[in-house]
Amino acid sequence: MAASMGHSVLAFEPMDFNLRYLLTSLEANKLSHNVTLYQNTVSNVAGIRMGMRAVSETLRGDFKVSAEGEEVGEGGLYGMDFVESVRLQDVVQQDVLLLKINVEGHETRVLDGAKALFCNRIVTAVTFPFQHARADRKCPPERVLCWMEEIGYRISSLEPPDASLPEEDLAPQDFAAYPAQLLLSLRNPLLPPALRLDLQGAWSNPCRTHMKPGGAADPFYEPYKIRWCSYQFIEHRHTMTPCFGWGDLTTEDQRLWKPLKCDAMLGFDCGAWSLDAAHLRSTLASLANVPPQVQQHVEDWLGKNGHLYGLAEGSAKLEDSVQMGNVQQGGEGGEGTLGAGEIVGGKDLPDSPSKDGLAAEFGEDGENKDLIDYDDASYGSGDDWLYN
Repeated sequence: MAASMGHSVLAFEPMDFNLRYLLTSLEANKLSHNVTLYQNTVSNVAGIRMGMRAVSETLRGDFKVSAEGEEVGEGGLYGMDFVESVRLQDVVQQDVLLLKINVEGHETRVLDGAKALFCNRIVTAVTFPFQHARADRKCPPERVLCWMEEIGYRISSLEPPDASLPEEDLAPQDFAAYPAQLLLSLRNPLLPPALRLDLQGAWSNPCRTHMKPGGAADPFYEPYKIRWCSYQFIEHRHTMTPCFGWGDLTTEDQRLWKPLKCDAMLGFDCGAWSLDAAHLRSTLASLANVPPQVQQHVEDWLGKNGHLYGLAEGSAKLEDSVQMGNVQQGGEGGEGTLGAGEIVGGKDLPDSPSKDGLAAEFGEDGENKDLIDYDDASYGSGDDWLYN
């Protein structure tokens, strides 16, 4: 579903039998160009030869892999007798719209092997079945879910008939009574948790050991800082005048605005009470998925408030047309290309593709699982496009 809507998809399928059917389906539906397949099992350890065994005499695609620590010996056929494990944080190098996991009870191990991904990227939502994962004592679900909540994820139910977010969150300590299907959603989908927690001065930052070498000042986080500052400015433009007044910007966001140096990033010089209007325009024009009306919003704001920063009447108007195009903010890894149904096994992993977003599906039973499109999700009022 995600691939048919133009999203890039990474899929992991260990078993050769299921993989062949998946490839046939992708080719028949002309979706191979949007999907990259990895013939690996996903876990919290990498590079382990893990045995595979059938669990049904009638369903050839129904199987289980050996638990971590039960590495198999030499011999056998890859994808039939054994497969090699990978960690998500070693493979995925970009933001994720939806991470869908279904690995027959190993779900919390997949989450545990993606901590650096969750800390340094924007993983908007995660869905997975919980009925088998709750019994995993080698990777206790309560420990993993508490960690996810601590870095900023909301835990809720995804069970029918109402799959919308419930009014009340699920508490990690009540995991034994959790429903069969869970949804983890990132409360602040603009800043990576590692950066946000560091800037907030969190006494206990679970992401501290996973941050980039330069900490909050590392150039890796620069595109996220620009995006956050720009989106806050646009969303609060009706009441906010940088250097003069916060308007309706929340207290929590005010405490992020200053350490992010949003004023200077957008072209405001609070010491000189001045504004580089051209810099403001170009910064906002560089954002991805900006609708055309934002250009007019900026010009209206400049026309109303430009005099506060010493801009002469008329100079705040757009002189050289700056089109708000769909310019993708570059991140680590840059843009890649997707192979047509490419299969990757073992440690030979290609660079992850980069596009509007990324949805990853994990499965062992070969079922056709639908992916939720979070491109249409709203996380605030007013300009919902800010969070798409």
